[in-house]
Amino acid sequence: MKLTFSQLLALLFIALKLTDHINWSWGWALSPLWISLSLQFIMTYKKRKSKEESKESKFNKKLKNLMDKAEQQGKS
Repeated sequence: MKLTFSQLLALLFIALKLTDHINWSWGWALSPLWISLSLQFIMTYKKRKSKEESKESKFNKKLKNLMDKAEQQGKS
């Protein structure tokens, strides 16, 4: 099992908290975990949003092309 930097840092903070070497709240001792999870959530959200915008853009282009074709046929 490979641990990430944030997981190792969290383990260090937890060990320091349990041995009373730091007097932080548990929220701060676990902060490397919730910060990395928050960043992953934000990156995933932005990636999905950009994919949706790309799909909308493709749909709008196709719709515009269909409307242009219909307009040209109406003029003929």
